[in-house]
Amino acid sequence: MWRLVTDGSDRTTCRTYAALDGAGGISLDRKLLLSLAVGFLGLGTLSLALPSALSYDPWSWIVWGREVVAGDLNTARAVSWKPLPVLFTTPFSLFGDLAPDLWLLVARAAAFGAIAAAASVGFRLAGRVGAVLSAGLLLSGAWFWGPALTGGSEGALVLCVLAAVDRHLAGHHAQALGLWVTGALLRPEVWPFLGLYAGWLVIHSPARARWVIPGLALVPALWLLPELWGSGELWRGAERARQFLSEGSPGLAERPAVAVLDRAAALTPAVTFLGLLAGTATVVLRKAPRRTLAPALGLASFGTLWLALVAVMSELGFSGNDRYLLMSVAVATVLGGVGLAWAIVALLSAGGGRFVGTVLATCLAGLALVLVVRSVRWDWPPLIEFVERHSAVTRDLDVAIDRAGGKRRLEACGGIYASNLLTPPVAWTFHRHLEQVQVVPEAPGVVLRARLLLNQPLDPPNTALRGEWKIVARSRYWEVQAACSS
Repeated sequence: MWRLVTDGSDRTTCRTYAALDGAGGISLDRKLLLSLAVGFLGLGTLSLALPSALSYDPWSWIVWGREVVAGDLNTARAVSWKPLPVLFTTPFSLFGDLAPDLWLLVARAAAFGAIAAAASVGFRLAGRVGAVLSAGLLLSGAWFWGPALTGGSEGALVLCVLAAVDRHLAGHHAQALGLWVTGALLRPEVWPFLGLYAGWLVIHSPARARWVIPGLALVPALWLLPELWGSGELWRGAERARQFLSEGSPGLAERPAVAVLDRAAALTPAVTFLGLLAGTATVVLRKAPRRTLAPALGLASFGTLWLALVAVMSELGFSGNDRYLLMSVAVATVLGGVGLAWAIVALLSAGGGRFVGTVLATCLAGLALVLVVRSVRWDWPPLIEFVERHSAVTRDLDVAIDRAGGKRRLEACGGIYASNLLTPPVAWTFHRHLEQVQVVPEAPGVVLRARLLLNQPLDPPNTALRGEWKIVARSRYWEVQAACSS
């Protein structure tokens, strides 16, 4: 695996790095880790003052948490099971209506933690400049914050992987394995890398098997056994992931692997490509610090293999959606910050051309800043508008239900129906299983129609309403129609 080595060549560059980063690493004791965790939770709590909305999958995890507590887990016809979020939403369900906000707090705190992990990895690979640039590029990316603002688990995934890399570079292999295991409870794409790391640990020290093997066994147990309990099928989640592909998914393209690569390139900001190009140039010109080159190449290999794995899975029928690609884009972003740092330091330490090097380093930093500002200017407004819209629609559901006479009156009418994308919040509101909120209305029953996006017609459409359906209530974003048996 990766190992930091000392390099005696290019002494001027090495002295510049030494002046920039001081010590050669970061020491994390328990008090510091606790302080960081409290700080991230505090930032997550403050972020709830911003527009807050949960997307489809997080709502499902919250419903499942309540069902686990009730001993009545039902995962049939739902999204694929994901163990780690439900380990949080299960105790959160004891707090009733606060459960969605509590999970949103954790998701956003994890995203802030991922920024800190990016800074730590950047520091180890390129000193203070690398820490600032790696964290700054990740912090400014709307592509990274989109899932975090809507309760996705991608921020936690990036946190686990980058923190695992950092702990390995620090020589804390047990901590690194624990983080790999945690990441493996978020996405199955982590499993091959967890297996490789566990195998490396055992080969180098067979005595480690006594704690490596239980960690590995925990992963399939938490993925498969709850699914067997909730649906009666061990592999329902995998089958579900291959059956429900949304329009525009790379998995539906004529050449899915090519579509995945195209989508990954589109998600990656221009400043990240600039940093990767600058870093590659420093390596080719032998100006990159050799003591951190091996870990950087190892991290780059991981990001590339992750992208290749998603591409292969898309060829096998999986969607290849953006959330599968964010790990690779995050790794590229961290390495982009490292590459910019390497290039800037190399230019500043240029022997006889100190003035020219300073000018070029300033120009490179200025170009990177312009690209970041451009990205923020164009990418963030649509994201904020999207979250605000979803937040308003979710809040307005209670208004529509109250105007229709309340939940008891609507449930007495018959079945509950809603738009496909809004079935989880409706299931949570009516205290039902996800499969008990259908998308094709049939009388007798109640259909809650909503306009989730601007200029979009109400969904389900009127053409889906067969029989005598009457409008019983309207709110800003919802329309309630009913066809009751009495």
